[in-house]
Amino acid sequence: MLFVSPNSALPTILHRYANKTMMYDTGSFGKTENIFSTQNWERHARMRKLLAGPVSGLVPPKDLPFTNVKKMEPLIDVRIQHWVETVSAEFSGKGETFDFAYWAKILDARTEDGKPLDTEFIKAEVLILIAGADTSGTAFQSLVHFVLANKSVYDKLMAEVDGANIAGNLSATPKFDELLKHCPYYIASTKEALRLRCLAPNLLSRLVPSEGSVVEGMHIPGGTELTCNPWVAGRDEALYGSDALVFQPERWLENGDQTALYEKYSLAFDYGTRSCLGKDIALMELYKAPL
Repeated sequence: MLFVSPNSALPTILHRYANKTMMYDTGSFGKTENIFSTQNWERHARMRKLLAGPVSGLVPPKDLPFTNVKKMEPLIDVRIQHWVETVSAEFSGKGETFDFAYWAKILDARTEDGKPLDTEFIKAEVLILIAGADTSGTAFQSLVHFVLANKSVYDKLMAEVDGANIAGNLSATPKFDELLKHCPYYIASTKEALRLRCLAPNLLSRLVPSEGSVVEGMHIPGGTELTCNPWVAGRDEALYGSDALVFQPERWLENGDQTALYEKYSLAFDYGTRSCLGKDIALMELYKAPL
């Protein structure tokens, strides 16, 4: 396996026609193939086409992205409110240890006739818990850590949120569009947390086609496994500068062209056509829930 670190190499390694390697076929999720473990790019494209519309809304017309997820926002608001009320009652109110495993209910799920789910089905679908719950929890934790560890960031972020709230620009449960419009520093802080503490710091490996490939001026023989890592990519000084290790939300607000490059090379949700289908839902959760 060849590890490549420059962000400039990402489009060459993680292009739409690249097949995933056997690394994704660990057997952890059973024998049932899912969209994450699918190695062949053509088969993945067919599966993604079926799921992309309902999950993310990224289907024609191209000028209306995010449509289906925004329709789900009221439901997300209900779950956030339920979460706040439960934590307040069971944790804050009683001062008892709160069991977060309570929310992982897939093992208790039943079929229409009341029988437990098939083991292979559970193995395949448990990915939902790992990708949709554990990663979001990691992101929340990272954001809180970085903000509380940097007093200047905390003061600036709270002043922005309090100002927007006093001005009547935020609902009781802030809406996604409200946050984008009135809380840019808060949004930048979330993106900066994702940069430094990626949700899934695994190796995003791809298989070089039989004819070989040229990466950063170097010929790579066919059959070679190429990989990059979000943890390393998020600290690339060639892209983020000499302060790449510093939590600095301002970097996302200072220069539009530079911010576009940060977005282009972000590996927070994988890359390109293999990017996480739940990205839009995750971002809505990440922007809304902490407030």
